[in-house]
Order: sequence, then structure tokens, then C-alpha cells
Amino acid sequence: MTSHLPEAARQFLTCNLGGGWHCETLTGGGNNRLFVVTSAQGQRAVLKTYPQTDGSESERFRRETSTLSFLAKQGEASVPRLLASDAENGFLLLEHVSGVRPLRVGMTDIKAAAAFLKRLHKLSRLVEAHELGPAAENCLQESALIDQLQARLSKLREEGLPSLQPYLEKSIAPLLEGLLKRHARLVKRDGLQGNQARKGLATLSPSDFSLHNALRCPDGRVVFLDFEYFGWDDPVKLVAETVWHPGMNLTCRQRKALEDILLPIYSEDSDFAFRLARCRPLYLLRWAFIVLNEFLPKRWEARLRAGWTGNQAEILDGQLRKARCLINAARKMAL
Repeated sequence: MTSHLPEAARQFLTCNLGGGWHCETLTGGGNNRLFVVTSAQGQRAVLKTYPQTDGSESERFRRETSTLSFLAKQGEASVPRLLASDAENGFLLLEHVSGVRPLRVGMTDIKAAAAFLKRLHKLSRLVEAHELGPAAENCLQESALIDQLQARLSKLREEGLPSLQPYLEKSIAPLLEGLLKRHARLVKRDGLQGNQARKGLATLSPSDFSLHNALRCPDGRVVFLDFEYFGWDDPVKLVAETVWHPGMNLTCRQRKALEDILLPIYSEDSDFAFRLARCRPLYLLRWAFIVLNEFLPKRWEARLRAGWTGNQAEILDGQLRKARCLINAARKMAL
């Protein structure tokens, strides 16, 4: 397995673990290659490599390292420790966490996720937290959400994908138009005070937060992974996207339970309920667009670089089913 590592990665591991280490490929990385590395002394760690293809990788690297460093200083035990990093080559060496991904999510997992978000919101009040930047594709203003939806639709349209184009034009585009009209009516009804996360009420958000990015440990702890998109964001976005995250695959009862637990965390925002009600279907549509990104050729190339295997047609068919479920839910929600 070591033969697949570039020379810079070998030097990075030798510098931090000494000689005699060996590594094995770890599956599960969406954008990056992951390896389990064992030192000559038996110490295990995870090597995460960021492909050096464009500027987005360096930004994701910066977010993850700064986030893990910040959380470690605050004593947060539900994330892996950052052992070493190499910004020039895009390498992270992380604590190896013994655990399994929760294939079937239970209330214990849901409560652990909510408790983690509650701790993050409390940490948002620290002065040091303001050294962290905004989350990737944040929606601190609702206009940013609208811009992102329109841009995502345009990007999918520009590709001219034969397998997707009819669905885009006949179903998704008309739905987006209707949701934006609904949103404008509700903004007018609710007043300008609800049109953004008011100053001081933003929160620290993992952004792409789901139990598919978590490990359930033998001691009962749940450890959360992947902080490449972490930063300041609107709690409405965090709640809506977490509850409806396609990687969670929650039941209707579980979604309601999770939302009921999360809402009191952000209760200092008197406009929160209004903003969540009018934006929730838009965030479901946003998830649908993200799911459909797998149809983009460049996205598939990134998956292959990260070591993905499998039948592309079957994967895309599964993504389309997920998108349809999200779109149907958004449509019903807006009635």
C-alpha cells in the first residue's frame, strides 16, 4: 500500500512517526484520500491527503486544521486530535479513532449530534472563536441562499446532461421559481428584521454535518469527522440542513425529534422560527442540487481521485432517487 503514497507523504510520515511504518487505504473519503498508518511502535493514525488541483483544496485544508486546533484548545473530546500537518503538500495526520459508522441511526446518536451542536453554539460566544472565518457557502443572509440555488441550477443546465436535463426543466426549475415567490411573500409578511441572522446570533457550524461523518466508539462516545467546511453561519441553515441531510436518512419521527432538540439552542433569536419556516424548503432544494452534483463530470473525477469504486450508472441512479425525495418533500412543505 505504501507504494501508492507520493514521496512527500512518505517523508511527512517518517518525520512524524519514525521509520518502519506501514499504511493501508481507508475507504470513505468523499474528496480526499485516507490511509490508516501504523508506526513501528504500534501507534495508529490517519493520514488525510488533499489533492493539489485548485485553490479550493487549500481552503478546505485551512478550515479543517484551524477548526481542529480551536476545538482541541477548548477541550472538545468529540473530534479527532490533529497530530501534524503539512500545508504545502496538503497532508494531515489525525488521531485514529476506533469506532464504526452508525449505519442505523438511533436516538442516542441523534442526542449526541445535538449535544455537539449545542457545545459549538456555546463556544461561539468566545472571543477566540471570531478568529475562525465564515463557513463554506455560508448563508448569513438569505440572499446568499437564493444566489446559491440559482447558481447551482445554472451549473447543471450548462452541462447539458441528457439524463438530467428533462427533469431540470420540467420539475426542478419551476419548483425553484415557485419557492422563490413564496419566500418573497413571507419576507414581506415577516418584515425586514427576519431577513438574516442578526448580528451576534450567528453560530459556529460544521456546515456538512451528519452522522455519516461520525464514528460510534466502543465506550459509547460519538466522534465527529470532517471539518473542511466549518465556520460561521446562520443557525437556520445549520438546523434545516442537518435535519434533512441525505447522509442521515432519518425517519419522519427522528427528524422531528432532532429539530425539537435543536430549536431551543437558538432561542435567543426571536425571528428564528419565522426564518426557518420560510427557508426550510429552499434548503431541501439546495440539498437536492448538491446530491445531483454527482452528475457533473468534474465531480466524478474528484471521486475517482479519492479512491471511489463502483458502477457510475448505479450511483447516479441512486443520487437521482435521493434528489427526487428531497424535491417532493420541499414541494409538500411549501403547500
